[in-house]
Amino acid sequence: MAQIFTIEHEVPAPQFDFKTDKNFAGYQARVDVYLEDVKNKLKEYKYGQSPLFGEIISFSVADGYAQYMVVSSRPLRLLHLPIGDAWEYIGIERLRLVDVENKVNAQKTLAKLFPPKI
Repeated sequence: MAQIFTIEHEVPAPQFDFKTDKNFAGYQARVDVYLEDVKNKLKEYKYGQSPLFGEIISFSVADGYAQYMVVSSRPLRLLHLPIGDAWEYIGIERLRLVDVENKVNAQKTLAKLFPPKI
């Protein structure tokens, strides 16, 4: 069973600004900086020993994605990433380590087959 938490009060997520973000690239650049900031904050808390640390898993929800960062393997801890529409995946706490490992491997394989165009 996974433990789910957030550190949004310590590392606020970027918001899409409809006035200045004329395309998705500006927002994505801020998200990339945010993800690095989150990893650095988690390392301050002495996380980062897991081989899966920092891997992001995504689940399709409604018109977007629920995204989580792997924080530790034993116990399995996932950090909810409030980016995009900040969806949450129903049943995320029922994931096991093998489920997360399979999801990470599947996403990496798909990324090799279909690289992002952004």
